[in-house]
Amino acid sequence: MGGKSSKSKNNKDLQEIGKKANMESDSFHYSNTMNLNINLTNDVIVSQSASNPSDDYKRVKFLGEGSYAAVYCVENKITGSKRAMKIINKNENCSTEDDQEIMNEINILRTLDHPNILKIFEFYSSKESYSLVTELCQGGELFQEIIDKGPFNENYSAYVMLQILSAINYCHGMKIVHRDLKPENILIAERDSNGFPRIKIADFGTSKMFEKGAVQRKLVGSSYYIAPEVLKKHYDEKCDIWSCGVIMYILLSGRPPFAGDSDKEIMEKVRIGKYDLEDPPFNKLSSSGKDLIKKLLIMEPKKRISAQEALNHPWFKENRSKELFNRIKDESTLRKMIHNLKVYKRDSIIQETALAYLVHNFPQMKDVVNACKLFNQIDVNGDGKINKVE
Repeated sequence: MGGKSSKSKNNKDLQEIGKKANMESDSFHYSNTMNLNINLTNDVIVSQSASNPSDDYKRVKFLGEGSYAAVYCVENKITGSKRAMKIINKNENCSTEDDQEIMNEINILRTLDHPNILKIFEFYSSKESYSLVTELCQGGELFQEIIDKGPFNENYSAYVMLQILSAINYCHGMKIVHRDLKPENILIAERDSNGFPRIKIADFGTSKMFEKGAVQRKLVGSSYYIAPEVLKKHYDEKCDIWSCGVIMYILLSGRPPFAGDSDKEIMEKVRIGKYDLEDPPFNKLSSSGKDLIKKLLIMEPKKRISAQEALNHPWFKENRSKELFNRIKDESTLRKMIHNLKVYKRDSIIQETALAYLVHNFPQMKDVVNACKLFNQIDVNGDGKINKVE
């Protein structure tokens, strides 16, 4: 009885917060008594520097490298915080297009603020290189997780897909299409008490801002995950949804829906769009799981489900994904957080800036993680924003 009563009180408190919010302005700016307005966005929080990154960070460990970039685990010399630093050399092998792609990734990451999108903290630009300082995701790539432990059951798969779709729904709401979603670009930040991973979507180098209804024509993506309309060079943000369908299929089966010995063969199968949902392990997959895969992998983009619609699919309810992901175990912590929301006042620019900086730069702090969970509980439609009704 005590648990039910406490839960009822928390719900009532949240309703009171909603009523209070309805009495306030729609504007999300910060004012002091001098009526000075500051629009506090990630562009303000994420700094750019022309100095040497070694002045601020020391290298701790080499993590890996690609064709023109190396990634290190670094430690801030003042705070001791561990970060990832991606160093991209500006040499003859780095073309103008590569340079534009790097700046595109930086600028897009600076505008995004979602718990399942890799955060960029700062970046350095010199004549020799770019250095991007981001969250350190020590769990590695989701791709390696699939290789080592896949395929996964429906509970695990739904837990991961909920996070991917939540991030993509937020991106699409911000008018950003990723265009290269794949397990190699999804990082594991940490694991919850149930052993399930909390993931971060990374690599926004090929992402693009779009206008609603505008057609994209550049051929971008990886063969296994590319949508059929991208191959036709006539597509929109729904191409990301197709990639989500492919990832869900792989999580549950350990194999891609469209396979082949070469990129050409794989893409021919993508154009046809025929895949198997009858052979093991799909013969044991729930009917709602099969239904979501089918809706994500519809050939016609206009008929394909949106990210927000996918988040409300019965499959996630059956697997209690949202409940598990956003659960705050400590009831007293939840009550304290709700109380803080009720008494919250926007009356100090310095306080607002300090809080915003802490939340952005220390996303894995327990208080910040719990705040994100409470945010998700209030954010019913999963668009990464809280409106007045919510």
